Amino acid sequence: MKHINIVFKIILPLVIGLFLIAFISVYSNFYLLKKNITDKADERFEIVSKSLDSIIKQDTMLMLGLMEQLEKDQKIINFYKQNDRESLYNYLLSTYKSYNKRYDITHFYIHKINKQNFIRMHNKDKHSDFIDRATLGSASKNLKLSSGIEFGILHNLTLRVVLPWFVNGKLIGYIELGKEIDKLTPRLAKSASVDIIFSVKKELLSKENFEKWKNNNRNRHYETIKFYYIIDSTIDKIDEELEGHLDENGTHKYHAHDYVNNGDSRYFIHSKPFYDVNNKNVGNLYILIDIKEEYGFLYELLIDISIIMLILLAFLVIYYFKFLQKKEKELNEVYLEIQRVSITDGLTDIYNKRHYLNNAPYQINNCSRCQGYISFILIDVDEFKKYNDYYGHLKGDDVLIEIAKAMKAIFKRALDCSYRVGGEEFLVVTSSQDSENGYKMAEHLRKAIYNLSIEHKKHKENIITVSIGVCTKKSDNMTKIEELYDNADKALYESKNNGRNQVSVFKYDT
Repeated sequence: MKHINIVFKIILPLVIGLFLIAFISVYSNFYLLKKNITDKADERFEIVSKSLDSIIKQDTMLMLGLMEQLEKDQKIINFYKQNDRESLYNYLLSTYKSYNKRYDITHFYIHKINKQNFIRMHNKDKHSDFIDRATLGSASKNLKLSSGIEFGILHNLTLRVVLPWFVNGKLIGYIELGKEIDKLTPRLAKSASVDIIFSVKKELLSKENFEKWKNNNRNRHYETIKFYYIIDSTIDKIDEELEGHLDENGTHKYHAHDYVNNGDSRYFIHSKPFYDVNNKNVGNLYILIDIKEEYGFLYELLIDISIIMLILLAFLVIYYFKFLQKKEKELNEVYLEIQRVSITDGLTDIYNKRHYLNNAPYQINNCSRCQGYISFILIDVDEFKKYNDYYGHLKGDDVLIEIAKAMKAIFKRALDCSYRVGGEEFLVVTSSQDSENGYKMAEHLRKAIYNLSIEHKKHKENIITVSIGVCTKKSDNMTKIEELYDNADKALYESKNNGRNQVSVFKYDT
């Protein structure tokens, strides 16, 4: 009897088909997972690039705020006009130390009108030299704030912010603050969970200056390679393979999706040219993402699935989902933190003016849809300059922090947004169905700040008070933030003129 082997005819094609399906599935998933890591790496590269710009802008605005306080200090003005360098240094020393500790400010200068340095708070014994830098030159030429990254006399790459110093409308000099670039790196690396390397072209930095730099910054990691000096790195030891990648930029090669091994780590490496304030390429910024665990897992996964195809195919789907969910969560957390930092005032932890300009129109539109009343509540600290002059800027900062806390305690609805829009000027944008709500809440805030009983001997009340201007309007599509702000400012001016420590409401013509 002829034996019909049906099982063999069915099983063999089935086994071959399943093997081919499994083989294609394994390598398809391997390819997709690898591409996913690459895509996520690209997203993180983009986040880091934007973060660097955001950090530089944020630090520039921070230094501007500090300098705006300094330029109004009458003691600083008097010592400077009297050419009393010693007294000025002693007066500013604690302020500089505070800036250095709290904000990583490494450079603090005051220059004369002719760009001759009057004082270096970070180097007391060096002064009277003439400064030839682009940031100072731009501030001198345009009589406007100037900022950018450039070298100093020791070729330390520094974010510099220079403010023309006017007193009673007359230019008397320039105030300059700076932060060395390696002060930005830890924040940048931490915010996106990456490693960062900065390199500077050897032709721009003498070996002698590089050695001085290393000796003055022994807590940082520096190396010399063929075409570049490594001036900052979050990687402690750079091996030969990574060093070769870094030096390839000497031939103008920039990395996008290159892999490189360094010790026990495996990295995706991405690089971009780094430009100073003169738009001159001074070196390179390298962003490295350690993918050792992810890459090792892919190969392990490939081997395991090849051995136990059906079981690990199911496991792969589950793990793939969890893996992506975890990475997305990490990236969203990083993005949210970057967003929070970019819209928050660094001192008071409430929203900053930039966020006000972007967010207030949305508040007005939302209020319009509900046919409610939008209120702009403008708050100014009474006699704050006198307070700073008498108690010092650090005490003044503490006052601003306490006022911000009071605002957050009172204005805590989702419809309320508190902003710091100036040195001692705050703004609350709130909406309600009650046309009197803005005034009531403003009065509540004024009393709350009054009840803080913060001593102020240079104010007739002997305590800190605020003057408040309120503008409330039925919101519609034609309502503009400029109109509401200007009218609230007029009401604030009325409060100031009527004796301070009060709330005034802008009255629309009926």
